[in-house]
Amino acid sequence: MAASTGRGATVKQLLGTDGVDSDPRDSNEQTPLSRAARRGQLEVAELLIATEGVNPDSRDSNGQTPLSHAAQFGKLAVVELLIARKGVNPDSRDNNGRSPLWYAAEYDHGDVFQLLLSTEGVDPDPKDSYGRPPPSFDLYRQTRWNSLNFLSSIKPRT
Repeated sequence: MAASTGRGATVKQLLGTDGVDSDPRDSNEQTPLSRAARRGQLEVAELLIATEGVNPDSRDSNGQTPLSHAAQFGKLAVVELLIARKGVNPDSRDNNGRSPLWYAAEYDHGDVFQLLLSTEGVDPDPKDSYGRPPPSFDLYRQTRWNSLNFLSSIKPRT
């Protein structure tokens, strides 16, 4: 709870307590880092990542990682933190084959999409297990294609 609400001081105190599990899971197998990532709680995410025993690439019951949660909810600062961390797979796939880039495209988080697209190891053509790109990604490609076709059809003035 403290991780998802951004209570950094409480998280720090709990992490310093003997016998406290630093990477517990809830009924959906989400960890405090996953909850902090989806809510954009950067300070808490930094504390958790720096804690021994916290897996920055853990998967919940849907196969989503903290990075995919941050990408899905457009939390750019947390995405930056996670992709800079050794041991985090920037192209991890959930149970439906969806990657962080897929989620960023689907939920129209352009800044997160651009960052992930420029990250080494990320497949630039995200498709899920069924071979489908995010609907918004397809729309983006079609709009761009239409714009390029339109621009190329314009004759210069003489």
